[in-house]
This record gives sequence, structure tokens and C-alpha cells, in this order.
Amino acid sequence: MKPLLILVLSLLSLSNWAKTIEVHYALEENDPFLGILRRSQFVRAEMNGLTAKARSRGLRVITKIGSTQNDLLNSMGNPQTVGIVWIGHSKPAVDNEVTYNAFMMDARDQYVTKSIGASASGALEFLAINTCFAGHINHLYGWHQQRYEVITHDFEVDENNLNQLTNVVQGTIEILRQATAKITVMNIPAEIHTSEKKNIEINYRDLLSTQFGYDVILNNRLIGLLDKEELRDFRGKSKVFQVPAELLQGTNLITIRPTDPDRTSPKYAHPVDNIIVSKIKIEGRVIFDQEINLGDEDLDDSEIGLSKVINRSALQSLPYQPELNLEF
Repeated sequence: MKPLLILVLSLLSLSNWAKTIEVHYALEENDPFLGILRRSQFVRAEMNGLTAKARSRGLRVITKIGSTQNDLLNSMGNPQTVGIVWIGHSKPAVDNEVTYNAFMMDARDQYVTKSIGASASGALEFLAINTCFAGHINHLYGWHQQRYEVITHDFEVDENNLNQLTNVVQGTIEILRQATAKITVMNIPAEIHTSEKKNIEINYRDLLSTQFGYDVILNNRLIGLLDKEELRDFRGKSKVFQVPAELLQGTNLITIRPTDPDRTSPKYAHPVDNIIVSKIKIEGRVIFDQEINLGDEDLDDSEIGLSKVINRSALQSLPYQPELNLEF
């Protein structure tokens, strides 16, 4: 074989291997379900089959344990990622046997934002999800609205622990099997274009909720979350989001809103945790420089996961908006 041809084939091979299938276990290392999945020879067989099929199509498989919703968001927005498998828990909110809300959950027990589907790059071909209660959450997350294929497997949690484990194992086997079938037939982009990144910096404080955060949406695409990553984040934080340069246009709209603003609660009229946003910068250029109270009009905000200590005087003295919509 001629040296030039060898070089061309090598470069093509490297390009193919840059494309990935990511398998996320939204389960901590000490989660008993993770231990069961690791020990199951049937789960291992399906995972090996998925990996082999991916490699045969020139794809690299990455597996992550303890995934958070930020990990999922980053994977979906990565133009190198063409397929994602998400295995984790979900939680319905039930009162008097009536389900009034439901959420996917990450490894930190945070509720995954209902806007997560809008974070995908144009390269994503499929998202495969294995959680319990998928039948309750699918319509809430609007998977049918996405241009990529969303594969889900639904099962109800049984009170019998043995049945729970059986359902988790069987569900994981089924979702891996369906993901493998998708890899077999899907179209893989010939090239991956990595674009220049631009920085968007947001200063915020008084974020108390450990489970809910705020979506940051740029021109209809979810680019990140203002969420409580550390215990003392409520004191004030500056968070930087890197976005593809082509996402920024002549006139742009940035929106900051609660991850689930319309949720209801049988106990509280307005179960939304307020935050204070003070500054937004694009590539160092200040486009917003004033303190504003975002959330709802109820300053009590007594909800599971919220601290009783809240800067009420600051919230009461600041202009209030249910969400921030800023053109620049």
C-alpha cells in the first residue's frame, strides 16, 4: 500500500474515532442498582454487543458513572457525540394517589430540567433512556418534539425489592439492545466540525434549592444551568458557559427561567425557589448589569430541598420578574 494512501486512511480512522456513543449511569458508586447491573452477565453481554457494533461503525464508546444533568447537557451539546444512553432513576410526585408531576433524576438526586431536549447539537442521532415511570415523564419532557430519536423503556416500580431489581436489569438490557439496533442503521455524519467557542458569564446568588435550578437558553437552545453544585453556592457565584460561535447571531435572545416554573404542589401555592441575577457578560462585554429577583412572587418558597435561611430583604427590595428575557 502506498504511503500516501496509508496516511489518508489513518486520518479517516482518527476522524471516525472522534465520534462517540456515551453511556451514562446516573447512579452513584454505592447505589445498589449499579452493583446489580455490574454483576449481571446479561447486562455485560448487551454492553459488549453495543461496544462491538459501535466500533464496527468507527465509533468510540465512553462510559461514565455518577452522571449529573450537567454531564448529560454537555454530552448532548457536544458535536462529537452521536448517541447517548442514560440509565438512572426517576421520581413521580404523587398526592392522594394522583401523579401531578414527574422527573428524571441524576446521580445527585437533582431533577433533570424539562428543557434538556433542547440542548442537543445537530450531530446527535439518538437518546436512549432507561428509568422507571417513563410513561409518566415522557410527555412532560416533550421527547416527541425533538429531531433526533428518543428511545425509552417504561416500567413501574414494584414494592417487592426482588421485582425492582429484575425490572432494572431487564430494562437496562432492553435499552442497550435498542440502542445497538439504532447504531446499526443510523446515518453517521461524514465530518465533525468543531467551531470557535464564545463565553457567556452570569453572576447570580441566593440559589437555595438542591434539586431545582434555572435554565439558561440562548436563541431557543439550552446552553447551561444555574444550579446548586456546592453547598455554599447561595452566597454568590459566577458561572461561565461556552457556546458555539455560530449560535450567536446579529440579534440574540437569552432567557433565564426556572427549570420547572409551572410545577404544582399539594402543600405550597408557589413551589419555585427564587434567585438574584446581577450581571451577564458576553466575551467580557457587559450586556446586563442590575440586580433582579427571578422566580415567583411567593417569598416563602418552603419546599423540600430549600433552606429556611433566605435573603428576604434583598428579594423584597429588588424588581421582580418570573423570567429574564434579554435581547442583545
